[in-house]
Amino acid sequence: KFTPFAMSCCVRETPEAADQRRSDKIISRLLKEQKAERAERLHLLLLGAAESGKSTLFRQMRISFSGQPISTHERQAMVVTIHQNIRDNAKALLLACKALQIPLDSNQDVDAVLADLDAAFLAGSVPVKMLQALWRDGGVQAAFGRRSSFQLGDSTPYLMQNLERMGADDYLPSDQDILRARQRTTTVVEMEVDIQDQLFRVIDVGGQRGLRRKWIHCFYNVNSVLFVAAISEYDQVLQEDSRTNRVVEALNLYQAIVCSVYFREKIVVLFLNKIDLLDDKLVLSDVRDYFPDFTGTPTNPSDVRDFFLRKFLAVRGTNVFHHFTCATDTQTMKYIFEAVRHALTADRMHEFHVL
Repeated sequence: KFTPFAMSCCVRETPEAADQRRSDKIISRLLKEQKAERAERLHLLLLGAAESGKSTLFRQMRISFSGQPISTHERQAMVVTIHQNIRDNAKALLLACKALQIPLDSNQDVDAVLADLDAAFLAGSVPVKMLQALWRDGGVQAAFGRRSSFQLGDSTPYLMQNLERMGADDYLPSDQDILRARQRTTTVVEMEVDIQDQLFRVIDVGGQRGLRRKWIHCFYNVNSVLFVAAISEYDQVLQEDSRTNRVVEALNLYQAIVCSVYFREKIVVLFLNKIDLLDDKLVLSDVRDYFPDFTGTPTNPSDVRDFFLRKFLAVRGTNVFHHFTCATDTQTMKYIFEAVRHALTADRMHEFHVL
């Protein structure tokens, strides 16, 4: 009778081969984890010229998606910045009255009013009544109507209309106050946000010309560029260069960024910002005086928006998503960021062969 039996044939693994096999397994696992992490978290670089509103967008993302509400301590720290904004904008209006030779309704000497204003702020309080009277002054309003000819913060009307509240001893800035505050970005600031279960690492950098040399350090491992351009500034010049139109500067900067070797294959999200200010300005300032190639109706917001959009898309139109934005409008910006999230994650799924 034949009884089957099992025959085993074993090849002994050498210690070197065992070590190599274990190393390969560890490396394979780490690579899978890194790939999964890259797929999970997208790195976004927020760029634009100074005064474009990109830092306002950064704050909006924090308010809506970071899971880290602005603390009471941070709000208290912003009081000084907001009071400085009020003082600086009031002084800019008075200096414009002097430069443009616009007399005040009160017939007061502008230098004397400036001295009184400085003295009041040095005393440690916001001179609410003085500033309210100043904002009502016909001469100041005439200067405000010519604001494109000098440097003035966009939030001036908002600040002046909220003086009573902002000048109170117990004043604590609201989210909207913080969005409206002008605080120059001089360093690289990073933040993680979660938009509909997708993690993003957002990087904000200063937009002034002198700060752009720092940008190169942020160019690596970026998935997408969020580029912000304030199209309301078509009739304004740079603070650091009185010969250069701000929209022209934005177009030149956009070309340098999106056509560079770092980003020419990357998705670009273009925010054409400050459309609320643009719409208000068109009845006061003819876009054809600054861009003679404009052929639409100069008081029609849609014509002007589309004109500037075509200019940016002529620089680069592929892999570009665009949005017309008002960075201080929290609810609308929330919807826009969710649309951006959908576009970027869909592109990422293609990259990882999910779609």
